[in-house]
Amino acid sequence: MIRSEHLPPSLQMISKKESATKASLTEIIANKERELIVDALKKAGGRQRSAAAELGITERILGYKIKKYNIHPKYL
Repeated sequence: MIRSEHLPPSLQMISKKESATKASLTEIIANKERELIVDALKKAGGRQRSAAAELGITERILGYKIKKYNIHPKYL
């Protein structure tokens, strides 16, 4: 069974409340950045070093962003 949480954030259903208010540029960028990080981690099997290399950033920056967006690489 495919659920909405299995889809990329851009394809997940948006509640009526969220669609009524437009997201700011900062929110849009943050959502896209989170999506890219999650996708890279999934592709790398949760290995942060590989995901960081694919994204073209350092492991330290990736670690900071994982913490910032509350991403759990072990569960991807």
